Amino acid sequence: MARVWERGLPALYLILATWVVLTFEGTGGSGDSEQHFLIARWAPVHPELYLDHWGKPLFTLLASPFAQLGFAGMKAFNALCMLGTLLLTMRLARRWELPHPVLAGLLLLACPGVWELTFSGLTEPLFALGLVTVVVLAQEDRWRPAALVAGLLPFVRSEGLLVLGVFMCFLVLHRQWRAIPWSAAGHVLFGLAGWPLHGTPFWTFTRIPYAQGATGYGSGEAGHFVEQLLYLTGVPVYVLFWVGLLAAVVLVVRHPSWRERLSMPLSFLVVLMAAHSLFWALGIFHSMGLSRVLFPVLPLAALAAAGGLAFLRQGMAGLHPLAGRGLAFLLIGWAVVFPFTPNPAALHVEDLEPTTDQRLMERVAEHLRDGPPGRIAHQNPGLDLALGHDPFDPEQHLGLQPADLEALRPGDRVVWDDWFAVVEAGLHQEALERDPRLELVHSERLLANGRSHQALVFAVR
Repeated sequence: MARVWERGLPALYLILATWVVLTFEGTGGSGDSEQHFLIARWAPVHPELYLDHWGKPLFTLLASPFAQLGFAGMKAFNALCMLGTLLLTMRLARRWELPHPVLAGLLLLACPGVWELTFSGLTEPLFALGLVTVVVLAQEDRWRPAALVAGLLPFVRSEGLLVLGVFMCFLVLHRQWRAIPWSAAGHVLFGLAGWPLHGTPFWTFTRIPYAQGATGYGSGEAGHFVEQLLYLTGVPVYVLFWVGLLAAVVLVVRHPSWRERLSMPLSFLVVLMAAHSLFWALGIFHSMGLSRVLFPVLPLAALAAAGGLAFLRQGMAGLHPLAGRGLAFLLIGWAVVFPFTPNPAALHVEDLEPTTDQRLMERVAEHLRDGPPGRIAHQNPGLDLALGHDPFDPEQHLGLQPADLEALRPGDRVVWDDWFAVVEAGLHQEALERDPRLELVHSERLLANGRSHQALVFAVR
């Protein structure tokens, strides 16, 4: 019967994921999600995009075939990544002999963040799959393929360097000397592939886009991400996670066999959370304090939550057998129902729909389609998505950097918005209004959550 449930949960997820992909038009947020899609979509036309460090080469390579089907194809790709993550999460739960391994998968799917961020163009779902794959392979003593996967993770997300560093420590601790060269395969392969384009085989290190000190994205409290994890997991899984984490620490300290099982996933979990907390507290490495960067640890959090559930059930069963089972049913029911409750940490339907910024860009695109042909200078990837333009074709698109503005010619149009133009290009509305070459021809404004979102269209005379 347990095996039936373990097969049924992935099947149910596939049905729900297909429904979400076909029903909702959201992209999991603006900005990065859109830009990763655009890179994957246009990489066959501009092959150098396969080696774009910001776009993440392995992600672009794998996602590009799906992106040719439109954004729905991109969402399908990430949904398949989450399917693999779900299966491997239950596989780990079975290996750790947790009662009813399917519960680890159920608790993973009960996390609102899974549904808010999987159906996007973001790199986090693939990174989550890679992270849990490394843990599974290592636990099965398949160190060479584990090293290969760990070495590829930096080409999915930059935090892969942290995971690779931690994993290398475990290779040394376990004296897996022959596996160490495999961990360099990603850097060697992509380094050589990008050598002609970037001028050095070491571009995978020298061109890291986030290797900067303080940036203009601000900073915050060191405990920010401990709080933000709540909004990804929801309250029930969050509570069970902390119970399970404390129980896991006790097991690691007291029992060598559990130390062998849990030390690596615990290390990944702690290092990723601590690193993002540090980056945000210091305002470095382009950290914006976004909760989504913790998405890759959700499988590990779900496993910890399943362990917490088992711990509480066992404790209550000591009082009365029915007490343990009753508590387990209550907690599982709470976790499953919670995403649909009116709570800030629950799942909201609007998170699956286009953002206010995307709706604004669609209205701007309607105006631009009715206008004369010509290049469009802007900084918002949502506009390229709305227009279907190739943003990497200089005859279709310019940015808003000083060199782009200098290159404007009569017939071009400039689109300014109050977020991307300001944050990414440092360009304020007043600068364009003072430019004698430009004429304001259209404006759009949307109100959402008490905030005004504005876009202006200028024609170049």
